[in-house]
Amino acid sequence: MAIQILTDEQRRRYARFAGNPSPEQLARHFYLDVADQEIIQTLRGDHNRLGFALMLCSARFLGAFPDSETEVPKPVRATLARQIALKPDAPLSGYFGSRQRERHLAAIQESFVKTIHILRYVDNSAFRRRILIQLNRQELRHRLARRVHHGERGEIRSPLRQGQEEQLGALGLALNAIAYWNAIAYWNAVYMQEALRQITAQGASSDNADIAHLSPLIWRHINFLGRYDFALPETVANRGLRPLRNPTSEGDF
Repeated sequence: MAIQILTDEQRRRYARFAGNPSPEQLARHFYLDVADQEIIQTLRGDHNRLGFALMLCSARFLGAFPDSETEVPKPVRATLARQIALKPDAPLSGYFGSRQRERHLAAIQESFVKTIHILRYVDNSAFRRRILIQLNRQELRHRLARRVHHGERGEIRSPLRQGQEEQLGALGLALNAIAYWNAIAYWNAVYMQEALRQITAQGASSDNADIAHLSPLIWRHINFLGRYDFALPETVANRGLRPLRNPTSEGDF
């Protein structure tokens, strides 16, 4: 059963100007700082400059954008017009419903989203940690890409866009193949479980929280240069496993 929290009148007045703002509200929410002025001065036409200022400050004050010129109180209009050197009754004809207004709204919404993201990043330590983890994973992928693309000093030198896209596509395919092999066929399904079994048998503890941080973007077991031998050892041919590497031995790396 639907519950109506707001009355019809409250819904109609929600995010709308309820009379004229007070002088304190005008000074606080409808003040254009230097950054606002710089953006406004790049716009063409008085109606676009005044319209952008109105949309920007209305979003700060109401959390919404007015839909028509008649919704804007005269003190709001006069306060903004005075700051951008326009007459208090500067026209807004043609602004509402124009494509330029739609572009202004999109730009303002994007700036608000960025501001919210920055404030959340500063205030939330868990959010910062998640971003750092993702950045570390992406950087690990870049390191693997540099190892795979060792020719031409890791540079894409094709002069044509099609050639560049083909090289990038081939590089992405190689990276995905390595990640798939490590995560599915090699890492998690077979050798990861064997490594965990071995260290557990040796008395070491394996914490699930540590296991969750293991990455499939590893490459010490991959031969990027030199000769490739596709002959299977007898142990592997008989469905066995290769000997695990000794992390304390330089010869294994």
